[in-house]
Amino acid sequence: MVQRPADAELVRRCRQGERSAVEELLGRYEKYIYCLCRSVLGRHEDALDATQEVLLKVFEHLCTFDVTRPLTPWVHRIALNTALSELHRRRPELSLEDELTRLGQEPAASTNVEREVEEREGLQHLRRELAALPPLQRAVFFLRHFEDLSYEDISATCALPLGTVKTYLFRGRRQLKEKVGAFFAGGADSEV
Repeated sequence: MVQRPADAELVRRCRQGERSAVEELLGRYEKYIYCLCRSVLGRHEDALDATQEVLLKVFEHLCTFDVTRPLTPWVHRIALNTALSELHRRRPELSLEDELTRLGQEPAASTNVEREVEEREGLQHLRRELAALPPLQRAVFFLRHFEDLSYEDISATCALPLGTVKTYLFRGRRQLKEKVGAFFAGGADSEV
């Protein structure tokens, strides 16, 4: 099995103008950047635009990156800042309506149509409630539950105190449990 070069080695090669190193380094982070941008912005098209902007920023600023430090938190911070800036710039336009519409148009794979509809409605409700979280809290929730980052890594990535990260997660979970649990139980508490 071929071992992948370390980020620091790729940065060094990028600085020397090696095109394949640039492609490998940016490709290594592209999916994560997209997912983070999508979690903050909500819409596929906006996330794609933000991802391209982040990749360009990473490339443009590689010469200033301190290779003695880990690259991942630096890239994550650029992605989060870019997505939050875009969110503030386009705030009135942002919603998950496009995604919810797409979900509503997917063909049912199950023969139990009623169950499929209930699951789809529940997923739509969950997405709406996630979208209702404040942007930074939504990003923290995403990093923890979809990217499985530790509290410490989230704290470093988002430049938030560890206690704030824990508070955001606690409040986000509680809010989702109340809203989504009530939806599934018809008003009763339920696990998210």
